[in-house]
Amino acid sequence: MLTTLQRYIEMVHTMRTTTREDKVAEFHRAMGTDIASQPRISLLRLREKLLWEECAEVCEELNNMEMTLTHGKSVEKEQWADLLKELCDLQYVLSGTIISFNAIMGSFNPAFNRVHSSNMSKLDDEGNPVLNEYGKVTKGPNYKAPNLEDLIT
Repeated sequence: MLTTLQRYIEMVHTMRTTTREDKVAEFHRAMGTDIASQPRISLLRLREKLLWEECAEVCEELNNMEMTLTHGKSVEKEQWADLLKELCDLQYVLSGTIISFNAIMGSFNPAFNRVHSSNMSKLDDEGNPVLNEYGKVTKGPNYKAPNLEDLIT
């Protein structure tokens, strides 16, 4: 069993050596799949199919956990592990999509940072989130959409 410190050291080491996209690119090279490609219908359809499949599997695990709670039980460690595995699979496919297209391959991190800044602009004038009836954060009066066009190659 890894301690919190050991997990942190492992995370820092991983961050210094390779990114998620580097690891997925290694997989793509080994499997002979696309890296930095021009878009084509078959590739777009494949990436869409993979993303839908992985999203559905994450949702299935969330629904399983919801059912457990609905029956008055606690979410088990195995269920958390199943969710974690599906989230990793989704991230793997997301990273694979990022590296598959040359137009966005090197732009994800700066784009993510801009989207984060944009999301933080959703706060109202008092610094509070603006929520809809379901609890989703919505665009407040200070919202500024991110400009990402300059990141496309």
